[in-house]
Amino acid sequence: MNQIYSTAIQYIDPVVSKISEHIDNNHHEFSTEQYVKLVDDISTVSWVSSTSGKLHKRNNLSFCSKYVHFLSKYTIPIYDSYIWILIIGYLKQAGYKHLSFAPPASYASFFDTFQIFKKAFSLHEHSNYAIDKYLWVYGKQLITEIAKTRAVNLEKAKSILKSQLISEASNGNNEMQIQGQETMNTEIPAETLIALQHNFHSVILERLGDGHIKMHGIDELPRLEMIKESADKKAWFPVAGMFGGFEFWIDRTDNGQYQLISESWSRVVGGSGQRHVVTVDGYELVEEGFV
Repeated sequence: MNQIYSTAIQYIDPVVSKISEHIDNNHHEFSTEQYVKLVDDISTVSWVSSTSGKLHKRNNLSFCSKYVHFLSKYTIPIYDSYIWILIIGYLKQAGYKHLSFAPPASYASFFDTFQIFKKAFSLHEHSNYAIDKYLWVYGKQLITEIAKTRAVNLEKAKSILKSQLISEASNGNNEMQIQGQETMNTEIPAETLIALQHNFHSVILERLGDGHIKMHGIDELPRLEMIKESADKKAWFPVAGMFGGFEFWIDRTDNGQYQLISESWSRVVGGSGQRHVVTVDGYELVEEGFV
């Protein structure tokens, strides 16, 4: 679990002990408030070093929110830095100037702020899971783009995004602007679209495998018409069991040929990102290890 979630927990025993102490087979009857409390109950651990004899403490907030997120069947959102930056940044733009980008003191504090965010932007019709997933994908997209264009690492990119959000708040921008990126404005020939879709499906099948497809009941792979139907913006094909999915869009090469770009990842597996370039003739893995 520690390896899958990439949480760098070096002392696993105290984490396991806390989970065993607070979680039993009755958790499926918990309310949302009880799941929130459960994250804080198991997140802070302490242990005595066998070499130095010193007492150590650590708050595994991100890991434990992931753990209980799955345990609660997606009832509560995951805490991570991407989501937190966007929530605080947009709330600042909405007038909540007192909020800080500093990590929350507890999961309960994060969840309260998440609820304020939902209310401020009238998102009550959407589930916590849907908002959580959207914010993470959007945050990842923004931060990755900053890292690429500014040639900086992810931590510096996060810092730049915070500054941008604060600057927009200072300029009186209180509108949450989440926009897709345009990729093309012309009609794609039907035979080209069919070939791209076939090869894109091959990428998905190779990435997931037949077992994963059957296990999670995926009945239909994405149709490329959905890009055209959404004004030629990027599209997202989520895969629940993967806790991630495939972001894809179509653009044109320098010689005018259409190609599809696919970026796929699992949110809970560090370095799982893969970028494929799909053409009418096949596909190629051009980058991996990001996210």
